[in-house]
Amino acid sequence: MGAALAFESIRRGAAVTVIHGPITIALPHQARTISIHTTKEMYDETVKQLQSSNYDVVLATAAPSDYAPKTVEKKISTDNNRKLTLELHATQKIIDDIKKVSPNVFLVAFRAQVGLSREELVTDGYARLKQASANLLATNDVGRTDIGFGSDYNEVTLINAKGESRIIERRTKREIAKQLLDAVSDNLNRPGK
Repeated sequence: MGAALAFESIRRGAAVTVIHGPITIALPHQARTISIHTTKEMYDETVKQLQSSNYDVVLATAAPSDYAPKTVEKKISTDNNRKLTLELHATQKIIDDIKKVSPNVFLVAFRAQVGLSREELVTDGYARLKQASANLLATNDVGRTDIGFGSDYNEVTLINAKGESRIIERRTKREIAKQLLDAVSDNLNRPGK
């Protein structure tokens, strides 16, 4: 979804920076790309970019890990360790700090959920939008095999800061990107915005 949004943003004339983890899809060569490996690196790079440049819009499409190992050690051999207990800690929520670092940026948050009804997606998504002080939120059910991760298709429910929602039915991610960026444009151009 992030790649589709980057291509469509460039097609519309935007200067684009993509902060990404491991990916298998091509990104537009016109985009500035920053490769990271961990959720902490993504958090740090996002904050650094927002502090050093004047961004108008942040499209937070990544699904960074919610948890990370408490300590990172060298490789552990299975020769003497047939059982392993792993302690995890919650990672920093990147979208929760974007508006703190850059209050005037237009934030589009993404929320991946599994098995929620459309009504539950809206209720959950609106609560998450408020928590992050986002301007728009796109939520979807990534438990479906016909959309989302690893698919060329997606289906999202867009929620705005007033709690209004609309569904962009299943279609290619490029089509979703067009409609999503239209919604960003519409919301940016509203009086009082």
